[in-house]
Amino acid sequence: MKNYFDLTGQVAVVTGASTGLGLQMAKAFANQGANVVLLARRMNLLEENTRNIKEEFGVEVLPIACDITDTERVKEAVKATMDKFGRVDILMNNAGTGAVANAEDITDEQFKKELDIDLFGTFACAREFGKEMIKAKYGR
Repeated sequence: MKNYFDLTGQVAVVTGASTGLGLQMAKAFANQGANVVLLARRMNLLEENTRNIKEEFGVEVLPIACDITDTERVKEAVKATMDKFGRVDILMNNAGTGAVANAEDITDEQFKKELDIDLFGTFACAREFGKEMIKAKYGR
């Protein structure tokens, strides 16, 4: 029977991969055989996650410190991914933040930060990694 969840040989990029859902998604992709690129701001956590994922799942892992609100850093992450793997098949736009306050208490600066990460950062990653997917005529 064919394993429809087999991702062997594919490359999955996961943003916000230092903790929480991003880390769990990276592990899920690795569990299905995908090589993974871990993007987040905290390199110390990415390095630890890289070691653990390699050891547990036996796939290739590339950790990249990246603030997704900085387009140049996102472009550098795309280049590093392409240099290492030559492809990107899956982008899991997971990075995000959430203000823990009542709306009337959130400042303009807090709201702008939310939009930069949750909206612009997601768009920047989709646009820049998407360019490689368009070239390859494949990507998810």
